Amino acid sequence: MNDHPITIEMLEEGHLLLLGTTGAGKTYQQRGFLERLRYNGRRVGAVDKLGNHWGLTLSLDGKAAGFDFVIFGGKRAHVPMTPLDGERLGRLFVERNIPAIFDVSQWKSDEQLEWMEAFADAVFLHNDGPLHLGLDEAQSWVPQGGGGDAFRSVLRLAEQGRGNGIRLMMAAQRLSRIDKSAAGMASVVVAMRQTGTADRKAMRDLLAADADQMAMIERDLPGLPTGTGFVWDPLRGTLQAHAFPANMTFDSSRTPRHGDAPPAAIPAASDLVEELRGLLMPAGAAPASAGYPDDTIPVDPAEAWEKGSAIGSMLQERDDRIADLERANGLLEETARELGRQRDDLLGLPERISSLAGRFINDLQALIEGEPKRRVDDLGSVQDARKMSMDGPQRTGETGAKRTAAERVVTAGETAPTSQRELRSLAVLAAIYPAGLSEAAWAGRAGRSRKGGAWASQRKRYVDAGLTEKRDGRWFATADGVIAAAGAVPTLPRPGADLIAWWASRLGASGKLLLTLQDHVGGLSRIELAHLVRMTAKGGAFSGAVAELKRNELIVERDRRLRISPSLTGETSHG
Repeated sequence: MNDHPITIEMLEEGHLLLLGTTGAGKTYQQRGFLERLRYNGRRVGAVDKLGNHWGLTLSLDGKAAGFDFVIFGGKRAHVPMTPLDGERLGRLFVERNIPAIFDVSQWKSDEQLEWMEAFADAVFLHNDGPLHLGLDEAQSWVPQGGGGDAFRSVLRLAEQGRGNGIRLMMAAQRLSRIDKSAAGMASVVVAMRQTGTADRKAMRDLLAADADQMAMIERDLPGLPTGTGFVWDPLRGTLQAHAFPANMTFDSSRTPRHGDAPPAAIPAASDLVEELRGLLMPAGAAPASAGYPDDTIPVDPAEAWEKGSAIGSMLQERDDRIADLERANGLLEETARELGRQRDDLLGLPERISSLAGRFINDLQALIEGEPKRRVDDLGSVQDARKMSMDGPQRTGETGAKRTAAERVVTAGETAPTSQRELRSLAVLAAIYPAGLSEAAWAGRAGRSRKGGAWASQRKRYVDAGLTEKRDGRWFATADGVIAAAGAVPTLPRPGADLIAWWASRLGASGKLLLTLQDHVGGLSRIELAHLVRMTAKGGAFSGAVAELKRNELIVERDRRLRISPSLTGETSHG
């Protein structure tokens, strides 16, 4: 293990950059660095984008155990993981000093990036002490030209991680595809075969070699044999070509050939692995060690009979337990139905109250119109009101009677909002009378922009006409406003699933989030919701959709969990 051109001390000095085209041997060599570090007792792990590092857990011939790496995720997982486990695994990795391979090869790109962002942040924040972390296909994590949140999290490891004890070993096919800042952080560069002109030029720029060295790189780099490469050590001022020794573990990155059969996985049985499986087990899943016998049949008839009897007893106990659960579930369903009936009764109260309020408003309007004074028939007859103003101002002060909304408009010299377009915004408030909305939610639900003077002008006309009023920072339709907007008020479903679906159908992409939240009464975190709708939690599209729903008061966010607004569900808000 000592006859190697890259010593353990060189690996501990800082980050390492390993470059080489497909087939040059870079993944094999990165695995060699990982096994040498583990052999020397260092804290080490790797994020495996290609699913090729599992050979570290096997001997050279694949028939015995290799190093004690725990494989998280992938086809050969010792411990399953999901794209939502990044933060938790990052903390476990550094706090428990687990030699780990994190196989993300089976996930889609956005799932990989979501996991990596949380994982890299957790490693940066919680690591304490020297740590070596391998990243294959580094151009996926720190691409030239930048990227999203995962890019920034990994770049922070490269630029600031060394102060936290973090040493990266980044492997990539092409230097020209990697962020220059990340590549420039490397204290050791291993350049294996590179055939592209742009990559050889980038290599010359990175190494800043003299004329003779540049000529050597230009001449030899495209034809380097597999398993050889230039090693540049700027601290020692050396640039030399070396052939790397063979690894000690199974070559799991070798291209399969006809007739090849991969070696069987060797189960990882340890208290640590069992504990990790339990920590990452999805809620409600049964542990593998739940006490059930395996499915093998003993050769001895007596043993087979005894095992069969034991399994039969366990199955009977299981069936009895299922029956108990079904009975309990039946009671819960009946209770839920009764609560639903009571809820429906309560939900009907606003409708009945609204009906009573409507009759009261009608009676009041009739009383006012019946006074011995010439008035406008209703708020829709603004043309008559304007004619009245031409006949002469109404001296309402002499009788002490209140003016109608239309008369207030005429007196103020304003154009009353009577067109369907203008009444549409008023109808938004009238539809939820006597409740109100913030100005942002009012404009958003009406499909209007608050920028510019059009919205402010319309809002002023409503106020001057007595159709709306502002109380405690929220806007409400008045009784006159409800009457004026009667023809434009949409028929809304009752609060519940129908009202949620009504809004979702009018929101486009944001509606998908609303329908997803409907199925989760307890709410969802932003990461959980983004995962369910197959979006990136910190991406612009998802953040914009959440902002639109919150602005329109269709969802609320409390304790970092998103829930549907009580105004849509009919439930009482508890603040």
